[in-house]
Amino acid sequence: MTYGTHARLYVFAEKHALKRLQKISLNKLYWTLAEFPLDVNRASGILEAVRGCPESNSNSPFTLIVHYIIFNLKILRDCPEFLLFL
Repeated sequence: MTYGTHARLYVFAEKHALKRLQKISLNKLYWTLAEFPLDVNRASGILEAVRGCPESNSNSPFTLIVHYIIFNLKILRDCPEFLLFL
């Protein structure tokens, strides 16, 4: 599974009020991002994930991915796809 899949699964679980699945998918997303070696060529996956997440509460995939983007901004600023996204 990729980070985009974990994020979409969280949205599905939220829609159907599956709290345990929300917690699991958010945890999986966290660890996937933590282990993900980001470079300019792989930035499109992060952008796909953030596009697929609606903004919601502070404990959501959107917030987690935005924090990840901010943390890796030095790498992402060299990515043309990311600059178009902004």
